[in-house]
Amino acid sequence: MCRLRYFASLEGLLRYDQWTSLPEGGAAYRQELSAALARKKDELFVGSRAKDAACELSALDPGGLSDIQRGQRRIFLSEYRKATRIPPETLRRFHLIRSDAVTAWRKARERRDYGIFEPWLKKAFDLKKEMALALEPDAPAFDTLVGLTDQGLASQDINDQFEVLRRGIGDLLREIPRGCRDGGAFMNRDYGAEAVMDLGVKLACGNGLDEKCVTFNGFGSHGLTNRVGPRDARISLGRNGFLSLIFTLLHEGGHAAY
Repeated sequence: MCRLRYFASLEGLLRYDQWTSLPEGGAAYRQELSAALARKKDELFVGSRAKDAACELSALDPGGLSDIQRGQRRIFLSEYRKATRIPPETLRRFHLIRSDAVTAWRKARERRDYGIFEPWLKKAFDLKKEMALALEPDAPAFDTLVGLTDQGLASQDINDQFEVLRRGIGDLLREIPRGCRDGGAFMNRDYGAEAVMDLGVKLACGNGLDEKCVTFNGFGSHGLTNRVGPRDARISLGRNGFLSLIFTLLHEGGHAAY
């Protein structure tokens, strides 16, 4: 598990760099590096020792384990299934397109042209579906993909939560006086990047985030949080002077605190 965690930390650093400072010309080599690292990680789960461990862990009664032990068991078995069921060539192709897909997304965003990103999105969806069907041939692909991100959940669980949100947001809107609904001009005013960033960071840290365990990078093209290791979270976002940045910091701060 330690070696798996080390690989996850390296992948976190690569993702952080990719979204903040990777030059476009370096994307091709980054693809090779990311694919090679992923291949080495998958090799941890190929072999007799990994097979024996998977058999032993599968036979254990989760009820007799601590929370940490149950988590380690769940993570190992999930990674083992992916490494042994998904063809290596499929995994390699998926890792190889990721840098190009991010580069295309950035260009599409800058130029407001979805057509730049569309073919890469289709490639990613096709490969994800291929991976899902390799994992669970008899299950709906999207259910399998949801379960990879949030283990134990299926697409219907997500639909149920959206229905709760739909009703709740509708109730909130009905409580807002009609004359106030179009009074949000203050949200579109530029208050200065430094001031908004400082306020957002203070709110995120006041919400439980430890300042000693996180860094904030304002050079990203999109808000995201990368976990690099224990007590080491990296938040990236596009720095600006609009109040929406505060909500981005609160959102990403929640990921970092977790």
